[in-house]
Amino acid sequence: MNSLNNNYRNEIENSFAANFWGKADKGLEVLLNHMARTKEACDTLNMVLKGRAEIEENYGKQLVELSKNLIDQDEIISMRDSMETLRLEIEATGQSRIDLALDVKEQISTLLSEFSLNQEKIINNYKTVMERHLYLKNSQTHEVIKVNEKYQKKCEAAVAISNKLKTCTNE
Repeated sequence: MNSLNNNYRNEIENSFAANFWGKADKGLEVLLNHMARTKEACDTLNMVLKGRAEIEENYGKQLVELSKNLIDQDEIISMRDSMETLRLEIEATGQSRIDLALDVKEQISTLLSEFSLNQEKIINNYKTVMERHLYLKNSQTHEVIKVNEKYQKKCEAAVAISNKLKTCTNE
């Protein structure tokens, strides 16, 4: 029976549930901190992407403005054609930068913002549930300790009575 009891105790001690909370019930704190850092990382990434999109957009607008300076009607045909090609290429590059900025803003940044908001909702939901479980665990642990103390006192009283009976019967 004692071997069976030890096996059960070892099984419980090695289970995930027994080790989740960790020493001094830090498991929940570690998990919530990790989730908060993940959300902060998403927010930072979103901020960087928005900054990059803004830079790309400004650069694209500058290129488009620059391309307008290349219009010169006084040049000979081949030079005018070359300058027109250069103007169109610079304008196309500028427009592609503007399009990239819009794509980053609309697609990536929007999706990342939605993901971050969903993460925050999930964190808050699980945080509430886990804090409730931690409170229940602590309450039950406290109750078990109280019951164990009562049990130990009754055991000590029973041993003391048993010893008195032995001394009385030996006399």
